[in-house]
Amino acid sequence: MATDNNPHGSGAAIVAPDNAVFAVVAVLKSLRTRAGLRSGRIQKTQVDTRSLLRLSVVRRYAHLGGTTSEGALTEALRHVACKLDSTDRLIVDAELCLGLFGDVDRPPGIDLAKLYGEKLMDRRRYLTLHWRRLHEAVGATTIPAAPSVRTIRDAPEEKAFTALATLLTSESDPEAAERQTVTIIGDAVMDMAVETDRFPEPGIDMWGDFRRRPGGKGLTRAVALSRLGLDTRLLTAIGQDNEGVEILEYLAEEGVDTSLIKVVPGASTPVTVVITPQDGEDYTNIAAKAGRTQLASADLEVASNLQAITDVTAVVLTFEQSVPVIERALEAVSAQNNAADAASSPWLIVNATPKRPLTHAMSVNLSAIDYLVGSPEELAALRPDEPPETVAAWLLKRGVGAVVVIERSRCTIHHPGARTVEVSRFDNPLPGVTGAASAFSAALTFRLVTHDRSAETADFEWATAAMADLIRRAARVPSGRPAPDGMPSADAIDAFVAGRADASTPQ
Repeated sequence: MATDNNPHGSGAAIVAPDNAVFAVVAVLKSLRTRAGLRSGRIQKTQVDTRSLLRLSVVRRYAHLGGTTSEGALTEALRHVACKLDSTDRLIVDAELCLGLFGDVDRPPGIDLAKLYGEKLMDRRRYLTLHWRRLHEAVGATTIPAAPSVRTIRDAPEEKAFTALATLLTSESDPEAAERQTVTIIGDAVMDMAVETDRFPEPGIDMWGDFRRRPGGKGLTRAVALSRLGLDTRLLTAIGQDNEGVEILEYLAEEGVDTSLIKVVPGASTPVTVVITPQDGEDYTNIAAKAGRTQLASADLEVASNLQAITDVTAVVLTFEQSVPVIERALEAVSAQNNAADAASSPWLIVNATPKRPLTHAMSVNLSAIDYLVGSPEELAALRPDEPPETVAAWLLKRGVGAVVVIERSRCTIHHPGARTVEVSRFDNPLPGVTGAASAFSAALTFRLVTHDRSAETADFEWATAAMADLIRRAARVPSGRPAPDGMPSADAIDAFVAGRADASTPQ
């Protein structure tokens, strides 16, 4: 059992919505009866535990442990309970039978069989009887007067279970600092991919091939990062429909953490039509606009989502979500940068796609962006009527760390001080394909996270190699472009950089 006496650990400043806390408290109190969480109680209980199983922190543990939310619940409760102050921790441990004490660290003179006994009343009695000894065992610096068996059921238990519920609803990963985690904020959609000989012309009938696949700029970047071996989380919204289920299953198969994904009852998952001509022209996306299921800015006020943005190694943001969501995400990272512990603030990689102009609220937080990535057209759209080079210079003056302009398999990096670097080692005449920008963004993020320093020319070459590898392999697939299924692994990119192109096979 942990020995710190911190009231709420790193979550002390996070406040969860009262209604969510109350719902969790009610379930926890129901679960403490009889034998608590001993003997596989979750799998056998008649208590409605859905409010617990839906918590981001529980789904996060399920993802990391490769199990179900039911299978992960007790372990998640144990980890979160260790962040409580000594008294609250001892109460929830005994009453829920969490087993935070084991034979190895069993306090002298304490009978664990009685502390975690079969009856709740007996556990309360044993806890109050050995109150001081148990507090000393967890290193408490201040020990309150021992309550009676009758009085512990009132204020002490209410305080303890409310504190536990507040942490459970406030956190999405109690061990975030131990991992190199990337959170992606973008869309997850169902793509209707259409492959044609040439781009459709008005009034002309033509043949084409059709297929459905999970897509979206957020989803594709999440898959790309997961294939590169990073702990990857996607923050997005989908509908509660068959397409939504298919997306969740696909992401789980790709190793992407879906615990932050908001599933909206009665809503439809967004659909995008992707037209890919085979005559050398670039692809075109047509996204459904009306009634599009997306995050709301209020979703970024949810404490667990806010933690997933600020308490990670890197954040990748696309412009797919609504303007208020983009503004709030930039504001959250900017606030973290200005906090006392700014040294732990995340890398922020913004992908200016799809095209949209900057708002005033976005502009005031541009200094939070380490790398802004986009095509020449996307860059120009940020400040309409200005050429990309002028926009890049303006962004740098407003505090953006670097502006990266990508086109086919090359990129131009604009640094502060009018320093520009061209990277075109792997450029080729092939047209762009869906997913190329995602491959670049993911590869750049991977290098930032794993090298823990600003990107150098070799890192940008590696990222352009990811694009070139994807484009080259897409050209070999007559039935369609492989995105997100074509996202390359780190070994595939290394092989491409080393000139062993044939070693890079579709994933």
